[in-house]
Amino acid sequence: NNYTGRIGDVISGAMHPDDLHLVLPSNADSFAEKKPIEYRIILPDHSIRYILAESGESIVDCDGNVTFLTGVAQDITERKKVEQKLIENEQQYRYLSYQLEAILDHIPGLVFYKDKKNNFIRVNRYFAEGHGSTKEELEGKNLAELYPKEDAEKYFQDDLKVINSGIAELNIEEKWVTDNGVKWVNSSKIPFIDACGEIIGVIGVSLDITERKLSEVALFEIEHQYQVLANTGQALIWVADTEKLCTYFNEPWLKFTGRTMDQELGNGWAEGVHPEDIGFCFKTFVEAFDKREAFEMEYRLRNASGEYIWILDLGTPTYKSTGEFSGYIGHCFDITHRKQEEATLLAAKLEAETANRSKSIFLANMSHEIRTPLNAIIGFSQLMNRDKHLSDTQKEYNVSIIRSGEHLLALISDILELSKVEAGRAVLNPSNVDLHTFFRDIQMIFKERAQSKGLQFILETAENLPPNIIIDESKLRQILINLIGNAIKFTEKGGVAVRARVIKKKKAGSLLVIEIEDSGPGMPKQELANLFQHFVQTSLGIKAGSGTGLGLALSRELAILLGGNISVTSKVGKGSVFTIQVEIGIGITGDNAADIKNRVLFIDGNQREYRVLIVDDKEENLSVALDLLSLVGFQTNAAVNGEEAILKFGEWKPDIILMDMRMPVMDGYEATRRIRATEEGKKTPIIAMTASTFEGDRKRIEMMDLQGYIRKPFRENELFQCIGKILGISYIYEDEPSSILVDLPFDKAAAERNIGSLPEELVTELKNALDIADISHINRIISSVAGEYPEIAKLLLFHSKNYDYDSLHQLLSKRGQRNG
Repeated sequence: NNYTGRIGDVISGAMHPDDLHLVLPSNADSFAEKKPIEYRIILPDHSIRYILAESGESIVDCDGNVTFLTGVAQDITERKKVEQKLIENEQQYRYLSYQLEAILDHIPGLVFYKDKKNNFIRVNRYFAEGHGSTKEELEGKNLAELYPKEDAEKYFQDDLKVINSGIAELNIEEKWVTDNGVKWVNSSKIPFIDACGEIIGVIGVSLDITERKLSEVALFEIEHQYQVLANTGQALIWVADTEKLCTYFNEPWLKFTGRTMDQELGNGWAEGVHPEDIGFCFKTFVEAFDKREAFEMEYRLRNASGEYIWILDLGTPTYKSTGEFSGYIGHCFDITHRKQEEATLLAAKLEAETANRSKSIFLANMSHEIRTPLNAIIGFSQLMNRDKHLSDTQKEYNVSIIRSGEHLLALISDILELSKVEAGRAVLNPSNVDLHTFFRDIQMIFKERAQSKGLQFILETAENLPPNIIIDESKLRQILINLIGNAIKFTEKGGVAVRARVIKKKKAGSLLVIEIEDSGPGMPKQELANLFQHFVQTSLGIKAGSGTGLGLALSRELAILLGGNISVTSKVGKGSVFTIQVEIGIGITGDNAADIKNRVLFIDGNQREYRVLIVDDKEENLSVALDLLSLVGFQTNAAVNGEEAILKFGEWKPDIILMDMRMPVMDGYEATRRIRATEEGKKTPIIAMTASTFEGDRKRIEMMDLQGYIRKPFRENELFQCIGKILGISYIYEDEPSSILVDLPFDKAAAERNIGSLPEELVTELKNALDIADISHINRIISSVAGEYPEIAKLLLFHSKNYDYDSLHQLLSKRGQRNG
């Protein structure tokens, strides 16, 4: 058929527009060359079919023009679909291959594929890095090229097991020795199967466990070292779990007890503990275990010889790395030798305490036995001073008696005070102290004494000095009087400076720092070491011929008792500086003024008569108290022991009782208890009188709730003031000397020259008063001569007001020498 006129229509109607150009006349050459052409046609149902057209014979006219073409068209739609699917599959495969490659390279394990000939087909990045190479360098290499021959053979045998059995091998621990070092890995291997299901090699994944393996090795070495240490040391070691059961004992423990590990495990160890200690052991262990606390206990453990040995057991709680409690570990040590030493020390301590008690009893007895007669000596001397009819010789004897008694009393007091400090029996009695008044008193005591020697006396107080402090005033005063007195005593030129300041301690509290500097002769270094030794004097002290060598030793002991110390620096020819440091508390500002009275003459006449019962087993002590009290107007009665005191109390009904505490038959403690048991006795005040200086006696007396405490030998005004305060009694006193005298100008040199004009009786009386430091009587005597001898009275009062009794005594002694 002639389709010339219709082919274009047919083609244009069925051909896919995008493929129309393939069959247009412009491509006639393709047909002429018999090239196949693929194109798409659109069917009436709008479906698309693929056509493969191949040209056949061509018919040409006489002019050589092609007039007809023949060809074959084949529907290849299904084949095109298969080809398209193959293309898509290939793209998907490439994508999956890329993804798998990326995954393998990011898996933290070492991944490898090997064939049956031990060649690496494929490895991931971590595997290559672990061998110090790249993937390209490793893929295709044989196992033997990477590892030592023996290791490579072993790994290949592991591979063959998987290849031959078709079963995976998991958790194979391998040591890889490569050019990049040694690695420990945990490997798992599975069969490598191709598309046909044939095993062609192995696929392996190895995890690098080098750090863990090294840690295990190190841990093993440490455990081994600890094991060696535990078994070679002297300590007996045990370990307990959370169930309070022992799980381990070291070899020294087993050797010590002579038992096996099985015998000791659990609670078996307790069979070796002494029956008397087992309860204590379990109680201590369980209590510590429940609290998760370390513990320490001592008990007796039976050794291999059957002997019980003292053990010190130190238990420490243990914890896992997670912080979870895991039990206890204990270290035990043989302390038998220490126990024996403790027993020896305990026996020695008991012996020392017994000796110390004996010493205390001895000192208490000595105190009582020495102070009791001194009470009579000094007391009767005070009474004799009231007698105006004594002869000069008698007065001289009396002066010697008083002077010796006062010296002996001071020496005994120092010895007893030092003994109390050394024995730890000294007790602080802190009080609120007006510090500025305290230093004014110190200045008043020493200023004129220094000036009388031509010395300067300087007292400097820092601005930060608090107005009031808490301290034991008497002990601080005793320290300063000792040190300042020494400084003035040994200084001949220049002066003495006292400087006080307060410094804050690092932790808490404050320190009062007092420096006492003198321009005296100073001391060589070799003497400083012995400066604070008991009964040891410096060369200066020996040369001066005075002192006992106790003052500085006692001062340092008192400073230590006050929480501080005393130090000294000295240069020969330059002087010395003593530095005192004592702990203080900050006090409360208040009025600390004391009421100082003169000698009591009489009880105020407007008051009733008062009865005083005096109880003392020493007749001389009774006489002193009876005479003093009777002289001023008290009614008195006496008893020589506790039993007699109870009888006279019931018969005589005293207003107040002076009770000696140490007496035969019945002491004052028991007598006081029995009197207090009566209704009348509960209302009657009792004053304790004792010659003891020990704080324990003072505390015992305070516990009895007595109204007063007087230590023998006493000053007469001390006795009167105590009774007056309790009973509310007022007294009539001798007049105070005029203070105006000391403020008026006078010729000191002329007064010293005229001192000999004083009556001998008055001079003797004044020296007697000086010897016993009776300030009131001294001032009364001075007042009595003020009218007739005003210049001399001013001179005497000048020294008296400044407590310069040494100068007074020298003046009066010179007067006696001139008259002689």
